[in-house]
Amino acid sequence: WVVVDFIWGLLLVFAYAAFRPRFGPGPKTATLSGFTLWFAVCIMFGGLMSMGIFTLPGFIKYSGLTLISALSASLAGAALYRE
Repeated sequence: WVVVDFIWGLLLVFAYAAFRPRFGPGPKTATLSGFTLWFAVCIMFGGLMSMGIFTLPGFIKYSGLTLISALSASLAGAALYRE
């Protein structure tokens, strides 16, 4: 899972770099990019929940923890990002 988390962090910083020309640098853009990727992952896991792989309480707990993780990692990555 360390590799998966590393790739997740790279995707968050990549999304920030992609959003930056349109929305400008800063924490607002980092939050927007982190929220966008979080939403995409939640849609995927919502589909798994509808198939019975996840329960609703598990999905809600996972979504909340992933939101905290995505936003904090996106803000940290944006703080370190330099062009």
